[in-house]
Amino acid sequence: MLQISIFRLWAVSVLMIAGWLAAPAQADGIGADCVRQGGATGDLVYQYVPSAAVSLPNNAPRWEPVGPWMFSNDAVAWRCTPLDVLASGTTLRLSVQGYSPYIKDGVITVDGDAYGIYRTRNAPLGYIARWRFSANGQVSDWQPLTARPAAYQTPATAFDIPYNGGQPFNLGVDVAIRLVKITSTLVPGAVAVFDPMYVRHYQKIGDGRTSEGSGTYRIAQVRSSTVNVVAGGTCTTPNQDVRLMTDVSTSFSGVGSVAGTQPFTLSFNNCPAGMNRIGYRFTPTTTVLDAANGVVALDGSATATGVGIQLADGQGQPVEFGTLYWLQDYNSLQVQSYRVPMQASLYQTEPAVSGGSVSSAITFTMDYR
Repeated sequence: MLQISIFRLWAVSVLMIAGWLAAPAQADGIGADCVRQGGATGDLVYQYVPSAAVSLPNNAPRWEPVGPWMFSNDAVAWRCTPLDVLASGTTLRLSVQGYSPYIKDGVITVDGDAYGIYRTRNAPLGYIARWRFSANGQVSDWQPLTARPAAYQTPATAFDIPYNGGQPFNLGVDVAIRLVKITSTLVPGAVAVFDPMYVRHYQKIGDGRTSEGSGTYRIAQVRSSTVNVVAGGTCTTPNQDVRLMTDVSTSFSGVGSVAGTQPFTLSFNNCPAGMNRIGYRFTPTTTVLDAANGVVALDGSATATGVGIQLADGQGQPVEFGTLYWLQDYNSLQVQSYRVPMQASLYQTEPAVSGGSVSSAITFTMDYR
């Protein structure tokens, strides 16, 4: 954590000057000169996790994640200018490294990916983390954090950056964390300040030289008392099986057409009182084929080809994966159940469609605030 301290300057006379020393903007890099920007908040060092209430189920087991993913996003973490070394055609490979400053307690698997469990400054709580970065119109996949403490982890993905006349570009980074119960008992209350991840740009140019943005690192931070662990359980959300009609091959009219639409209902039972809001988001377990139309790929057990599955709300509007939707009629004064109408359809993705079985899965995650 970078701490800003009071400083004093003494002269030969008795004059004393006191004030705050602001962190100066720094720049570094062998292929591109990257300067911290501070994005939307203007803070050159920190990017903050928004306020949230994490509901603690009464029977939450140890070593299990609790609550939703919480995101610290900054699309303009750095402003980078390609250097003249690239003008001769030397390539620049650019990525963003990440590390945790806290003790690692083990590894768990969440949604098919392995994550390191790191302690926080809050003894009963740990967390898992992931990050992704964007540069020059390119966006990486999420990278689960697994490295040992204070060891920077380099993602497999790196982007080629052209010289392009030395035109500046934005380098952004998103950090997501999720709390983990690491003790048998967990007392509800405000979470103390902690820094779940440090991130820095990492550069490699064609002659094999590398550099790390050690002078321009950014810190994702959970500020004191902005995240609260709330007791009292959660909504019960039973699994929902949706049976789609498969004998619809003649109903398609070309790529982008739908067939076999099946309405269904999501159930949110016995939702707790006392929250400001309750929301939910959808996360596919297979590849997203068409994000704008809410279409995901079939899973490995399916035998049909040329189609995906579209998820939409009750009015036929495709969902946006990862977007938070709120229970519009949530009543904070009493425990209550809610129903959300949805629909699923077969969606033609290829010019030719062949018959067979279709199956996929989409999870929905609750968010309590």
